[in-house]
Amino acid sequence: MNQTTNEPAESGGPSETLTEQPTMIRILCGFGGLFLLTLGLATAYFAPMGRGLFSEGWGYLFTAVGCALLVFHAIRDSDTEVRRVYGGLGALMLVLAIGLSVAPVKLAGMDEGVSGVLLMPWGALAGLLSVLFLVNFARHETDVNLSAWVRLTLGAMGGLLAVLSVMLGLIKPDSLLGTGFVLGVLALVFLVSFFVVTDLSTGWARYLPLGLGTLGGIAVVYSIGKAIFPIVLFEGPTALMNAGNTTDKWAVIGRLIAIVISLSLLLALVLKQCPKWLRYSIAGTGVVFAGLFTLACFTTLGTIAPTPYFVPNGLILMFIGLAFVATSYVIVSDHPLAILTRREILGLAYSPIAYIVLFSAAIVGLLGHWLFYAGMTSGPVVPEPILLNHLGLHILACIMAVFAVPAITMRSFSEEKRSGTLEMLFTAPVNEWPVVLSKFLPAWLLFGLLFVPMMIYLMAMVVVGGSSFDQRPLLSYFLVVMVCGASFISVGLFFSSFTRNQIVAAVMTFAVMMFFFLIGILSGDISQTIKGLSPATASGLTAIMDRIGFYQLWMSSLRGQLELTPVVFHASVAVFFLFATTKVLEARKWN
Repeated sequence: MNQTTNEPAESGGPSETLTEQPTMIRILCGFGGLFLLTLGLATAYFAPMGRGLFSEGWGYLFTAVGCALLVFHAIRDSDTEVRRVYGGLGALMLVLAIGLSVAPVKLAGMDEGVSGVLLMPWGALAGLLSVLFLVNFARHETDVNLSAWVRLTLGAMGGLLAVLSVMLGLIKPDSLLGTGFVLGVLALVFLVSFFVVTDLSTGWARYLPLGLGTLGGIAVVYSIGKAIFPIVLFEGPTALMNAGNTTDKWAVIGRLIAIVISLSLLLALVLKQCPKWLRYSIAGTGVVFAGLFTLACFTTLGTIAPTPYFVPNGLILMFIGLAFVATSYVIVSDHPLAILTRREILGLAYSPIAYIVLFSAAIVGLLGHWLFYAGMTSGPVVPEPILLNHLGLHILACIMAVFAVPAITMRSFSEEKRSGTLEMLFTAPVNEWPVVLSKFLPAWLLFGLLFVPMMIYLMAMVVVGGSSFDQRPLLSYFLVVMVCGASFISVGLFFSSFTRNQIVAAVMTFAVMMFFFLIGILSGDISQTIKGLSPATASGLTAIMDRIGFYQLWMSSLRGQLELTPVVFHASVAVFFLFATTKVLEARKWN
């Protein structure tokens, strides 16, 4: 008789395994971040009332560290419950950001509330946190509908903020220095996050980068035209005359050159790789510019002299427009430079080094701004330019650059060589220049982002605190910093192309950065030491050291001065070392 049993049959398949849970990250970043966030918010609320164990400043610091830990946890932990909690937190932060930005607030001496007062800093900070949580939710979420709604929110908010930033520049240019600039930065953050998590080859998403580039092009053309043509048309033919009321041949030559340059934009019609609408837009812009220059040679329009527009409003609008155009080009173009640049930007986005450097820069900027604000409020009245007393913009910024540049550039080629991906890269139909520039541009952009927190602190002091000062030196300062940054990054890339070891590349770059820094700091002491031997030699050596070192150059830019000789020197250094890096990479063919 056959005997049957109720025991389950043994399965022949592999045993079930459980996914490893990030326990330490949950404890340290999740619970630790939540604790610090709660402690910080409570401290910031109760400290002004004279209650609590810590001061209000410590409360803001605890809040910032807690938010950073929660964001890191959201990035690393992809568990369903965890990511949806952070997704809900991101949606809540977005609603809070919109509410803070549009809610009317009554200011002192006003009967009605004013919208946008809380945009800086609270609305902008809440918006930034919402992006960080939502983009990580979109990356990890497996529910197609939820992920699609989050991507739609990121794209729609980014597009709306981009349009608002440009519209403010067109309608209310005085708001560009504060509100317009912040909206432009937030627009790029939302849109770049959207581009990272979205397939742009199908659907409505493929039109968003093109729209962003078109909007940026409109901003650039408007800022240039608004800065030039009201003055040119008001002066009319008198601009071509000299003091003796005779024709100035050099002014005529300059006007002809401007007309020829404008008409040269018609060459865009032969660029078959560009879309037809773009070719005709560029050519039409050139025709309009040439026509306005020609009209100004024969007639005068207007009876009231126009106010200067380019500095600072036109320059800020042009900067926002160029950022939109560059982002659109990198996303849309199939050129090897654009493709490789996208690859490097994504590599930086997923690299902890970038976030460590940016967080350190924010702390340095906060320390420098705290020292600056404390000195301005407790000491005697300081004459303009008061930015010379901002330690965060010169001595602390110089020290930050010395340490940040090696950290940014050390992995550029060293890691590619160590992992063997560099040789794989060069098997593609691409030469050395796009590879070098694709490494240089994202690193240069990251270097520029290090100084954004300092700029935001200063803008917040104007918009929120109501403290006014001459902001024009910030333009010359940022221009000088970016030119010097180009030379620093190019040096770091050069040393990174020499070795497979990241530490060796970082040490060599750090040594050159220290040389650039110390030679500017110690130029006066060195010249005094050798002055007794030869005053002429001491004077010449001092001039050379001031041009090589960047500390004195940054100080002079904070006075509103733009010294062309050291600027050209650092630009030449950048070009030379980029060229040298390409030759180092070409040398691999000789082996």
